[in-house]
Amino acid sequence: MIYDTASGITKPESLEDLLNPAYAKKIILMDPRTSTPGAGFLAWTIAVYGDAYPEYWSALKPNILTLAPGWDTGYGLFTAGEAPLVISYTTSPPYHVEYDNTSRFQALIFEEGHVMQIEGMGITANARHPEAAEAFIEFMLTDEAQSVIPQTQWMYPVSETVTLPASFDAAPAARTILSVPAGEVQSAVDRVISILAER
Repeated sequence: MIYDTASGITKPESLEDLLNPAYAKKIILMDPRTSTPGAGFLAWTIAVYGDAYPEYWSALKPNILTLAPGWDTGYGLFTAGEAPLVISYTTSPPYHVEYDNTSRFQALIFEEGHVMQIEGMGITANARHPEAAEAFIEFMLTDEAQSVIPQTQWMYPVSETVTLPASFDAAPAARTILSVPAGEVQSAVDRVISILAER
């Protein structure tokens, strides 16, 4: 969860805090059907609340300003000042430090832990040039290529020997990593969308 320190609201410290009426219409989320951060937030609630995740979403509903179709739209609304809280990445603040010269936007670390998004590469079974594809992946695993990732994808490199830019000091590390089987998240999507559609 990314927090706008200029908003004047008290920052939440847990998923449970997000249910506080003080955050009514102050949270921007992304649609879990069309956005990986949206699916990640759903996974987070399942990891923490288990079978009670529908009750959590019902309680959270009044505090959601919008369910954006994707990260670009949702994060754009956040930086435009439409709401003081948005689901994003802990590596979003370094972008603002690097390019906007501000630490106004901060990633919050919650005690219950966080889910992790991992992106990868692969070669399709029917690749026309599998040797070239393998060579490209091998190149992408080198420190030369991985050193570009932090300030282009705004993610951590897979290589542990790449030196992170100073702006990544603004990316706090989660103390606890949570996970949920992908099938559980997928089966929960329709349930959550139905909850949010209820009047």
